[in-house]
Amino acid sequence: CEWHEFKDMADSSVDQVMAYFPGCSAGQRMLSVVMPQYGIDPHKDDQDDRWRVRVHVPLVSNDRSIFVSNGEPHYMKPGSAYLVNTLATHQILNDGDGPRIHLMFDVRT
Repeated sequence: CEWHEFKDMADSSVDQVMAYFPGCSAGQRMLSVVMPQYGIDPHKDDQDDRWRVRVHVPLVSNDRSIFVSNGEPHYMKPGSAYLVNTLATHQILNDGDGPRIHLMFDVRT
């Protein structure tokens, strides 16, 4: 199965980002898939006291897949990593023709 190698690729991406957070650890690694013409309703996430930020690493996206935080739309381009405050109200809108797939993980102290 092709996914067996995904852990190694994900670990490499997480390690690169975590170099910017000395003394912290990465937790709760997730894949988020939002199919075309679907979305995730506005919400806030509950986080424990050790939580600092969530990192999104877009793997697949399209220019009509938008992350909205506090009412402001953002396009997250594959090849970059984005810091997200999930304590703020946020939602996903994918009005494109293809899926939006993000690797996500939390930075914790």
